[in-house]
Amino acid sequence: MTGLALTLAGSIGATTASAENWPTWRGPAANGVAPGGNPPTEFSESKNVQWKTKVPGSGSSTPVI
Repeated sequence: MTGLALTLAGSIGATTASAENWPTWRGPAANGVAPGGNPPTEFSESKNVQWKTKVPGSGSSTPVI
């Protein structure tokens, strides 16, 4: 029964993800470019930052634009 529930949940997630018309990984052209996008080109501690939070310990991250 648990396996069936997981299978159904996975298939629902897969159909929802395809609603954005990104048929391949990294976008429609598989190049990581969103057509019509207008991302910011400058960043600082306060400019073009939507949110940030401190996390305990050390680590690494990648900016999400």
